[in-house]
Amino acid sequence: MATLVARPLLARDLPALRHARQRVAILDWDTRRECDGPRVAQHAFAAIAPGYTRERVYVALIDGELCAALSMRSQEITHHWDVAILAAGSPRLDAEDTVVLELWTALLEYGIAASGALGGRRIFAAAEADSIAYQSLRAVGFEPYTRQTMLRAVDIGDHAAPPVGMRSQEPSDVWSIQHLYHHVTPRPVQFAEALTSAAWEIHPQTILGWLLQDRQRQYQSVLETVDGIVAYSRITRRHRCARIELLVDPCALDAAPAFVAATVAESGAHGCSIEIIIPEYRADLAWKVEGIGFDAVADRIALVRHTTAPATVRERFAAPAEGERAPKGVPSYFCSRGGSTCGAVVSARDAQRMER
Repeated sequence: MATLVARPLLARDLPALRHARQRVAILDWDTRRECDGPRVAQHAFAAIAPGYTRERVYVALIDGELCAALSMRSQEITHHWDVAILAAGSPRLDAEDTVVLELWTALLEYGIAASGALGGRRIFAAAEADSIAYQSLRAVGFEPYTRQTMLRAVDIGDHAAPPVGMRSQEPSDVWSIQHLYHHVTPRPVQFAEALTSAAWEIHPQTILGWLLQDRQRQYQSVLETVDGIVAYSRITRRHRCARIELLVDPCALDAAPAFVAATVAESGAHGCSIEIIIPEYRADLAWKVEGIGFDAVADRIALVRHTTAPATVRERFAAPAEGERAPKGVPSYFCSRGGSTCGAVVSARDAQRMER
């Protein structure tokens, strides 16, 4: 009988990792859709020095042969993990649906336990409906909470002038942005994402982050009116690609196209491939940005899985039993007799009896 084992990726597994490309599922929005499987060069650092990278790679072996791989990334600010890639394949593996489902389910169970031990509170994934990856995620307890659509524009060009009140984000805007998020996001989605004000803070770029994140750049802007901040955007640019995170109050929906175009212009992302992830409960926002050149290119179901951290069970010991103390009477100078509406003076004999 074949033996299935799941464990972290080791350096000796790197040569066999290139064969795990028969079935590949991209389950986060940061990984390029053109990715055809695990990248040996990118995962080598995670295998050699796992403590110095945000990525963890786990593999499944059948009788010692690597047959599947799982890549996950940690998000330290929000204390969650993302399922990035699920892959399966080997020279002797017939990657049928039932086999792949079993391999990916075992890998996900191992990855959930490992991320929980590392401090992850939630795990997110975005899978196509009715796919093998979606079935694997549901089998291990992932719950869908919304549907997301990716819209892409190669070059939105020059549009109208920036709307009045648009400016760069300031550190003091965090609370207002968090309030805007709560205003435009349904409560079930808020519970699933569990975003705190730390998600909107401006984090300075470090030298190490500049080297390890492919020279990633971020630019945040807000649209402020007399009613407060009604729109927020954060554009993350890397090489020739950019991703926009967008929050828009329904009252400022008409200003959304000009706000997005001005954000792209001020961040220096002209000529880049621009992407926006729009949830289904903001379909009205998708219609607005389609007017400046965005087109829907992918549709996925967003899922979340809560993790449990291992607890330290302390040895129990018997506490010394303490007997119940007898209540001591409280002296009183007045008492009420049945049928009487006035107080009567307590005699000295009755007072001594009460004190005893």
